[in-house]
Amino acid sequence: MLYNIPLRVPAGRVVSITQEFKDAARVAWYKENGVTTNEHTGLDLACGSDWETYGTPFVCPFSSATLHAREIESATGPKGSRVQIRHVDWKGRELILGGLHLSEISENAGFVEGDVIGYIGNSGSVTPKPSIIRPAAGAHLHLTLLVDGKLTDPTLFFDVRNPYRGADTGIAKDLPAADWAVKELLRIVSGIMGVSVDDLLAKLNKP
Repeated sequence: MLYNIPLRVPAGRVVSITQEFKDAARVAWYKENGVTTNEHTGLDLACGSDWETYGTPFVCPFSSATLHAREIESATGPKGSRVQIRHVDWKGRELILGGLHLSEISENAGFVEGDVIGYIGNSGSVTPKPSIIRPAAGAHLHLTLLVDGKLTDPTLFFDVRNPYRGADTGIAKDLPAADWAVKELLRIVSGIMGVSVDDLLAKLNKP
């Protein structure tokens, strides 16, 4: 039995894998950009466009879990803000689930299924890089899993076809308070252009 993928998204939105576990292309990118790691340690996940993905809740998929590690890092750090939670499954295995590149992280010490652990962002080394014009660029979740201390492909434990449903996500609707500056920028730019924030996002999101 697989756990639900730990994201809460609106009905009809698809969670996609944008980079596989130990993806060779990502490893090559790491080397070109001076990132000190020899492998892509998890799955990269998105939930639609950058604007839709940014602010998506990263939720606890386990019946219960405890905070294992939490670190807030500057936007220039390679991993960005990240968190890990710990769960022991019915077989007695220790599962350490991690999320990187978050925009905000819960301060709770314990979680039950469905609790928000954090929100997807674009902190750390992401591509494309965010800018004033595209502040949500590069938004994704880097999902990692350790099973009894061993780095493991998350698709062996999680079904990406089954996220949690119900959140009204997206940068204009579910942006964490920590990123008020981005929301304020959108408000100012939309005011200058004489359009709503939603209309502005639709224009920016066109290919």
